[in-house]
Amino acid sequence: MKKILTYIILFSLMTFTVLGDPVLDSISDQTLNEGETLTITINCTIPDNGDTVFRKTGQGTLSKSSNTQAVFTWAPGFEDSGAYTVVINASDDNSSDTESFQISVNNIIRTGVSVPAATLGGDNQDRGETASQTFTIANTGDAVITDIDISSTAASRYRINFTNVPSTLSAGSEATVTVRGYVPLDLDAVDEDDGSELIHNIGNIVVSGSSAGQDVSDQSTLRMQAENKLSIDRFEFAGDSVNDGDEVDDEIKPGDEVEVFLRLESFFNDRGDCDEEGENCDIEDIEAWFEIDDLNIDEDFDFDTIDPDEKDEDTVTIDIDEDEDDDTYSLDLYVIGEDENGAFHGENWDIEFEITRETHEISIIDINFNPTTLECNERFILAEIEIENTGKRDEDRVTLDIENEDLDILESEPRIEVDEGDEEIISFDLRLPTDTEPGTYFFDIIAFYDNNERSDIETQRITVLECDRDDDQDTDDDDDQDRDDDQDDDDDGTQVDYIEVPPSQEIIYGEPDKDTGFESNLLYVVLLVLGIVVVLLLIIILLAVLFK
Repeated sequence: MKKILTYIILFSLMTFTVLGDPVLDSISDQTLNEGETLTITINCTIPDNGDTVFRKTGQGTLSKSSNTQAVFTWAPGFEDSGAYTVVINASDDNSSDTESFQISVNNIIRTGVSVPAATLGGDNQDRGETASQTFTIANTGDAVITDIDISSTAASRYRINFTNVPSTLSAGSEATVTVRGYVPLDLDAVDEDDGSELIHNIGNIVVSGSSAGQDVSDQSTLRMQAENKLSIDRFEFAGDSVNDGDEVDDEIKPGDEVEVFLRLESFFNDRGDCDEEGENCDIEDIEAWFEIDDLNIDEDFDFDTIDPDEKDEDTVTIDIDEDEDDDTYSLDLYVIGEDENGAFHGENWDIEFEITRETHEISIIDINFNPTTLECNERFILAEIEIENTGKRDEDRVTLDIENEDLDILESEPRIEVDEGDEEIISFDLRLPTDTEPGTYFFDIIAFYDNNERSDIETQRITVLECDRDDDQDTDDDDDQDRDDDQDDDDDGTQVDYIEVPPSQEIIYGEPDKDTGFESNLLYVVLLVLGIVVVLLLIIILLAVLFK
């Protein structure tokens, strides 16, 4: 009995092994057209010894999703019509199963036509003229195309027409067609908001026809462009001439004052008629500005109208903040103007520049000399100098000097401590030599780090005035005036008052005394009459003697 049970068990195990999983589900036959994609999900039972391995023989690809599933995919081309057999196998470590199926691919007659985009004109196209361009249409199908028609959806003002249009096009062949259109006088060259170049989409090119009993068609974009007549002739930033896309070579530091120069040029010639030919036009209402967003800078240039074949220029100045970081910054330059026909012209440039902060840098940011103009005998000046650590490190050995070689003056303040980004005000009491000559003197203010490494230098002018001579001769003038008073009294008996005025005014001499009496004036008259009478008598006597 035991032997019988043993045989039964062994037989069952063998049978189980032979008939073990995985087992594939049946797969039905498939039919599709050329150019389509076939996708089939393959299923099987759970394997009983290891993972499932899926294999394929025939067309397509097979990818495993799990131990019980895989995906078959095939996209037959337009040359793949026919019947195909595909075999799928699934196995684990001790068993396997196989299924096969048929794929039938139907032959398809392809039909189609293609047309590319076309652009009339370009960046050198004059307005008021007809522009032309060729393009190629292609039969992308397997049958001839007949009754070909080409049209445009562009507005009538562009006067679009086509030539060299074929009536038929055989399978796989191409044909070259010419499109022509009128470029309006008011066609913008740039966007009126930012000066960027414009290529206008004015409509579509539409191609249609018949092939293998079917309608075929395609369409593409028709564009137009006209010349920009307002150009940037020269642009300078911090003294460096740059073009669109360039980076400024010159080193720019926090606290710098930067000059920005712009010269514009009109490319309209000065011949012809603007209204009829689109030449000899003024460019009006010109706006030119630049923006540096990261620095919150938005600065305008001053332009208005540029005549044909003329140039104009302007310069502005910007200040770089002392606190700006080391970085690369972008400057966006915009130029926009409108000609007499209403077309916009201009440019849009992008420039880059770097702000570089030195590791060690002490900057002189303010100078105050009091006074800057010294009177005759003044010799003392209070100087207050404000410095800032504009470098990247704290400094504890800053030195500030004030010197003038002509006056043999050198004042120095050493061992100044200034942390990064901080400011300090240093005061000096300057004494000029007593024998300082009148004139203008220039003092150098020099900042050092590490005691003797020069970082910055500025100049302050002072003026020493010449002494007023009247101030030196006050006593002598008073004595001379007293002597003149005495002599005038002796001469005619009339008292004269002398009025003293400030040195900057004229001295007034000889104003009569208002207290002179009537008696003195009468005596003077009597004596004058008597003198005249005596003179007349003498004349009569002389005449009598002569005529005897």
